[in-house]
Amino acid sequence: MLTIRRLFLSLVLWATVFLLLGPANGAPQGGGPSKPVRPGPPKTLQPKGLPEIPSDAPLTVLRGEHGRTSGQVYQAGGLYARGYKLQHLNGSPLSAEQLDKASNILQHVRGFTKDYTRYVSTTTSREIAQLFASDTNPDVASDDLAKYGVIYECAVDAKVINAEKSIPEGKYPPQYLGQEEYSVAGGIPTKQIKGTYQAVRTDDQYVYWEYTANPQFDQKYLQNPKDGGAQPDLATEIEGSKTRLDTYVRETVFKGDADGFNQFWVETPDETAEARKKQEEEARKKQEEEARKKEEEARKKQEEEARKKQEEEAREKQEEEARKKQEEAKAQEVAKEKAVNSANKLKDSSGSGSWVGNVLGGVAAGIGALGGAAFATGAAVGTAGGVAAGGTAAGSGVALLTAAESISATVPEVAQVIAEFNPQLANEILLDLAPSPPSTPLGPVPEPPLLGRRDELHDMIAREVSALWAFQAAGPTFERAFKQACQVSIERARLKMLSF
Repeated sequence: MLTIRRLFLSLVLWATVFLLLGPANGAPQGGGPSKPVRPGPPKTLQPKGLPEIPSDAPLTVLRGEHGRTSGQVYQAGGLYARGYKLQHLNGSPLSAEQLDKASNILQHVRGFTKDYTRYVSTTTSREIAQLFASDTNPDVASDDLAKYGVIYECAVDAKVINAEKSIPEGKYPPQYLGQEEYSVAGGIPTKQIKGTYQAVRTDDQYVYWEYTANPQFDQKYLQNPKDGGAQPDLATEIEGSKTRLDTYVRETVFKGDADGFNQFWVETPDETAEARKKQEEEARKKQEEEARKKEEEARKKQEEEARKKQEEEAREKQEEEARKKQEEAKAQEVAKEKAVNSANKLKDSSGSGSWVGNVLGGVAAGIGALGGAAFATGAAVGTAGGVAAGGTAAGSGVALLTAAESISATVPEVAQVIAEFNPQLANEILLDLAPSPPSTPLGPVPEPPLLGRRDELHDMIAREVSALWAFQAAGPTFERAFKQACQVSIERARLKMLSF
């Protein structure tokens, strides 16, 4: 029954399609005629070797072409509509009305937009596919293989729209009923073409077609194939058809993928490659600029942190120095006060008639006149002989001992003063104000007198305390004043004792 129906169709279609379509050549961007050219007079030869495809919910569709090879189609990128991405026709830009007509399925099926349609015609009928793959020249015999072109088998997707179900009832052109047309929005890229059929021989009944698989075919089209079905919105009034078709392709075919939609629908293949190259270059520059900005921001941040750290360290250093100066000044005043008090105590303990008592009285007065800086350290200042007789304390400008008094000072007299300390005062001076023991003495030191009140303090202080150190026990309280002034006298007294 199906064969009889198709035979009948092949007998009646030749008289109704010859006014519709032009030649296959000249289609833009690989597009053959969107509505196939009119075949020649009907022949009785039937196709053999083409797949039998259901007219509803097909997995693949067929398209017959004559006038160009499959290699040319593949090189062009596929089967595209004449108006696919077309913006100009014969040197003039397409009008809004033309773009609406080109996007309307009914206008496409009627053949009114054959020069700029945005659809490619395909079919599920083997007979129709062979019919449109045949040369229209009546002088070419039907058994001549040169009469037959190429039939493409293409996988379906949402672009493949059922034309008969989309066009409202009663409006489908009667001369085209039975063509089982599926109108493909935009076109079919090479990777969607499953394979091709070429006529290899004929006999008095059949044209035998041989299949060749397309090595570039993407198998994903067969994973869940589904055509676009009926889309009546694309076959109603002309006005607004472009917007409706654009929306359908963007939202249904590409599911909102803006990049995929733009690459397929908006830009030409050449423009797509150029635009992609431009986009990649812009993206690369943007990445480099962002990296440079980040690097610059990181550098500035590091510099700012380093600057803040330096300022903080400088501030802390200044605060620490100020604190130390304040503490040092306070310590100097305290040392000065202790020195004066200690000198007075030593004077009072030495007896009113003693030479040393007179000297200590002068020392106390001299220390009181010194600035606090003279007491900045407890370390010994200068070496033996560092302050000459009649000299001054370092940096003070105040004469503490005259030359005669320096020379007259002897170790026995100094030791006598220290030995006369009461135990409480001696311990206070030694424990509070005494420096570390001096370095290796200049020579042998005679055994000193015990630090104590004559014969009462023999066991109070260790015997290791030399005469020199006993004197220095009071010296640190005077710091730069008393100790340096006495240095020469002590050395000379020591040498004198060695001569005994």
